[in-house]
Amino acid sequence: MVIKAVVFDAFDTLFVNTRDLWRDCFERICRDQGLSVDAGALYDAWAAAEMDFRKRRNDVETMTAREPFETYYEVWHDAFFRSFSNLGVDGDADAAVGYFLEDLGTREAFPETGRALARLGELVPIAILSNADDGFLYPVIERNGLSDAFVAVLSSEEARLYKPHPGIFAQMLERLGTQAGETLMVGDTLLDDIYGARLSGMPGAWVNRYGAPMDGRVAPDYEIRSLEDLLPIVAGEPVGG
Repeated sequence: MVIKAVVFDAFDTLFVNTRDLWRDCFERICRDQGLSVDAGALYDAWAAAEMDFRKRRNDVETMTAREPFETYYEVWHDAFFRSFSNLGVDGDADAAVGYFLEDLGTREAFPETGRALARLGELVPIAILSNADDGFLYPVIERNGLSDAFVAVLSSEEARLYKPHPGIFAQMLERLGTQAGETLMVGDTLLDDIYGARLSGMPGAWVNRYGAPMDGRVAPDYEIRSLEDLLPIVAGEPVGG
């Protein structure tokens, strides 16, 4: 397999985005707004509403995208509003979602991200394809000094589609000017990243940093623990053995 371009997911692939960081943000929201509710309870209520969105944004069986398109800002604002109402607290949904999106834009890159991207960028064009709003995707790229690293950046907000819908992958391939079979998708989720790539005819590399079990829905072409593991793959060197 000859790789002529590499496309990366952003959060939890290039940038650290653990649930602990999300919970820290909710603690800050409760503290700043003086809410008489446990931050964990607010997070659980919000996460349940957010999960409803993840289930409805694509019909995975038919790959039909939900209409009209909903941005993360719109969905997360509504999730805060409903959570505050259900918990009986007088929270400010505008302020909460604003702080949450700002916080996402400050995520740190994984230790090897900069090194790996610099070396890969010498071999092939690299790009980002992320389920994200522009309002926090571009800030996190800039904050980590990577604005000049990518030949293309495409968010779900700009594409008006969410992975794993093949339409968003097709838009990225058009921007890169490469064929699906020669463009490697790299991501941390088997459904959104690897299955979406497979539907689009792209090979996929699953970033499995923490040794998660394969869930059986789709097998990646490659399984890696670090972004630096991509270097021999892209360079066409033997892998494993």
